Amino acid sequence: MAHTSAASAATALAVLPGVAEQYVLELSAARNRSSADPWFARLPGAGPVVAVPIHFGDRLIGVLALARGQGAAGFDPLGLSRVRTIAEHAGTAIMNVRLHEEARRLSVTDPLTGVGNVRHLGTMLSREIAGATRFDRPLTVLMLDLDHFKQVNDTLGHPFGDVVLREFAHRVLTCVREMDTVARYGGEEVAVVLPDTDGTGGCRVAERVITAVRLEPFRHGRQEQAVTVSIGVAAFPGHGRTPAELLQAADEALYAAKREGRDRWEVAGVSPSASAVSQAG
Repeated sequence: MAHTSAASAATALAVLPGVAEQYVLELSAARNRSSADPWFARLPGAGPVVAVPIHFGDRLIGVLALARGQGAAGFDPLGLSRVRTIAEHAGTAIMNVRLHEEARRLSVTDPLTGVGNVRHLGTMLSREIAGATRFDRPLTVLMLDLDHFKQVNDTLGHPFGDVVLREFAHRVLTCVREMDTVARYGGEEVAVVLPDTDGTGGCRVAERVITAVRLEPFRHGRQEQAVTVSIGVAAFPGHGRTPAELLQAADEALYAAKREGRDRWEVAGVSPSASAVSQAG
């Protein structure tokens, strides 16, 4: 009997996803999804099956498919009512999770550029420093700032400036890995956290970003403007052991790059790794 029950359960688990998928297709074709009838079936080698929609308000967000054991009676009105109740609770739970995740995402995302905000930067940098300390791994921080961005805003207007910032963030993202953190530090300043990356690697990333920004003018409608970026590079632990120290070191290197003519990167302090990579700009 136990073996039969296990086989019946295995059969149900194997076919229920297909039942749910078929029901979703039927719901998608229905005009009134909020009042869709339940879907009944009987599985070979298992038992009766029922599928009901999972709603949140008038929005279809999923399907709940349940199967009884082989030889069991079908779902009567009381059983179906209980299944609908489970689906209602599931809908509320799913939307609560989604809303929580969306709220969490918005709390750590810069609304203009879509990259992380300062809060996200602080959290990720603290975590990466802890990991670098524990496992003796390299870590590098870049501080980026668009050159003469105030002139862009003053000449072409803030809407164009917003387009530049969004496109700038996108170009930075194309130059880094998924594991890296990109965050808007403030204004036109962006910070990048590069785990498992030493100073030399950080300089290579800086060169890629400089090239990506310089390569194509920024456009909005008929407006077009060439923009460059200056970057400061700071490596853990040589240029700082805390988030504040690393960010300050990278920021100081950034403004050294500004003083040296912009459209270039500079390394915080004296870094032997910098000599291995040719300067950009």
